[in-house]
Amino acid sequence: QGGKASFSTQLMTNNTQVSILALALGMTWGVGTVILLFYNGVILGAVGFDYIQAGQSEFLLGWLLPHGSVEIPAILMAGQAGLVLAGALFGWGGREPLSVRLRAVGADLVTMISGVALLLIWAGFVEAFLSQYHAPVFPYWAKISLGLLELALLTIFLLKSGSREEKP
Repeated sequence: QGGKASFSTQLMTNNTQVSILALALGMTWGVGTVILLFYNGVILGAVGFDYIQAGQSEFLLGWLLPHGSVEIPAILMAGQAGLVLAGALFGWGGREPLSVRLRAVGADLVTMISGVALLLIWAGFVEAFLSQYHAPVFPYWAKISLGLLELALLTIFLLKSGSREEKP
């Protein structure tokens, strides 16, 4: 009892720490952010390659897609926030002082990392309470379908959100 809730909390905490680190490493002019994202991508790619080579593609997709279709974009968005922070540090072509550039991106960073936090909370619940159940308890086709639906909805949301020009 309570094991799934504890596991879910651990997942959310770990993913939140990675995301905050991806943002904070923007202070290294983006180098740390890029290295962190690259490292995590290589690890995910190696795990995926291993499962595919073992003939476990359906299992991998059924396990990874329900939570990964939200978790991976969330971590990439945290990396994007880190690169926005790095861009403010560089101050490309601007003459504003660093404090002005950082204030200018502050609201965007808060919005981005808040969205990341919400996505990671959802991904943590899905990973703990759905992704860990395998066939025959929960068929792979249903888990894969849910993951693809989540990814489609997230893509639509992100494409339709963001800054919009005001109409007169």
